[in-house]
Amino acid sequence: MALSLRARELYILYIVLFFTMAGFGIIFPVLPLVVLELDASSLHMGLLVTLYALCQFLFAPFWGALSDRYGRKVVMIIGLFGFSISFFLMGLATNIWALIGARVLGGLLSAATLPTAQAYAADSSSLEERGPAMARLGAAMGAGFMIGPALGGALSVFGLRAAFFVTAALSLLTAVLALIAMTEPPRRTVQGGRRLSSIAALRYASGSSHAILFWLAFIITFCQSELFSMMGLYLAERFGGGGVLAGAAFTVNGLAAPLAQGLIVGWSMRQYGEERTILAGLVVGAVSFAALGLAPHVGLALVAVIGTSAALSLVRPTIASSVSRRATFGQGMTMGIQAAFDSLGRVVGPLVAGAIYTWRPEVPFFVASVIYLAAFLIARRQLPKLATVPSEPAVAPEPAESGQAPGQGKRAGATASGACVPARSHR
Repeated sequence: MALSLRARELYILYIVLFFTMAGFGIIFPVLPLVVLELDASSLHMGLLVTLYALCQFLFAPFWGALSDRYGRKVVMIIGLFGFSISFFLMGLATNIWALIGARVLGGLLSAATLPTAQAYAADSSSLEERGPAMARLGAAMGAGFMIGPALGGALSVFGLRAAFFVTAALSLLTAVLALIAMTEPPRRTVQGGRRLSSIAALRYASGSSHAILFWLAFIITFCQSELFSMMGLYLAERFGGGGVLAGAAFTVNGLAAPLAQGLIVGWSMRQYGEERTILAGLVVGAVSFAALGLAPHVGLALVAVIGTSAALSLVRPTIASSVSRRATFGQGMTMGIQAAFDSLGRVVGPLVAGAIYTWRPEVPFFVASVIYLAAFLIARRQLPKLATVPSEPAVAPEPAESGQAPGQGKRAGATASGACVPARSHR
């Protein structure tokens, strides 16, 4: 059966995110070598990672809000072009501060891509299909991230800077693809609600009735960042094998994520609902991180790595689906807030892991296991309360240029202070 227009555009979106994440992962094998080539230190390497994530934390809500106001497509294309420009400048960098500056620019501009893509997927799917759509989006990103480092290693034979220029070209091509093949979806924007700054929206999210979802997003990204930052070193020190074992671990981790998100997550949400899917992912994560810390041999360690990837795959797209159904400021701002909590986890996770790794190499993984277990106990009490919150506030699509149906654009109820009063969704 032929795909609908919206379904076709969702698959184009998945292709765009696949190539974007492939470009993002290409530089991982060569970036440390470029840092050494520029006579820089591990501190500068840390700045390259942390400042990028910090920029994404600060600017993801801002870009999401802009997409609510001016459209998903234009903001996503800005992010893709910005991503391309930043990698081109990184390829030309002749000193470490030029490299860091280009990386910061990339973090600032590319922060527009993910929250806008998630908002696009939310706008283009029904409530019933939103979870599977988010899972497929995550699978596309995971597949791209899996292929990227392998491609980066292969490109290194042409020089350390080749990966930067290939990434710039990939991002430029995906921007052109989005520009030509995608159309603006009908945005479901909260009418009559307050316009908040990004920082104010983050403060609101922390104390909102569904704050548990945002904090779960932070927790799982924090734990996964601990894994990514220390896994290669931990496996090398405990089991030997050097870069070959680390590469195998990252490969199986990358393979597990798109498989789980493409085959399991959508089915689980339809069969058992979002709450049970999240709780199952938290249990799998707690067990897997503990198993990684206790693994007596490399085979069990690799199985545990697959488990951590499956846990992330069960929780992250399910949270995105649940958050999008409770959008209070519009899909763009809401998904931008979630992306900000993700980015905060990527800022803090490697720093904490690096600090506690010196005690014992397995400690970061035991900490992640305990955090997952604590999150499960809290979520088991808090998630059922979300059932009393309307799934989506009263919203109205953006007015059509012509032929608008009667009743479109009707204001949702608002309090005297201008805060939106959610109403039951009839979609």
